[in-house]
Amino acid sequence: MFRVYAKARDFNNVKATLDALLEDGLPKEIYLKYLKEAEDLGFFDNGFSSSEILQVPPPGYDRYGFGP
Repeated sequence: MFRVYAKARDFNNVKATLDALLEDGLPKEIYLKYLKEAEDLGFFDNGFSSSEILQVPPPGYDRYGFGP
């Protein structure tokens, strides 16, 4: 399950959607505006990496759920 979560962490649906819209004719200036807005709202940085998800918890810690 943690591998699935780590893989999902590495794929950004917002960026993929914007990229597809750009390919379908969304003007570049609007694409860049939406990309910046998504970045400002925190859609690209969750504060942790997929490699951290896959690490064995340190002594005294346990995994009890998913999500930031």
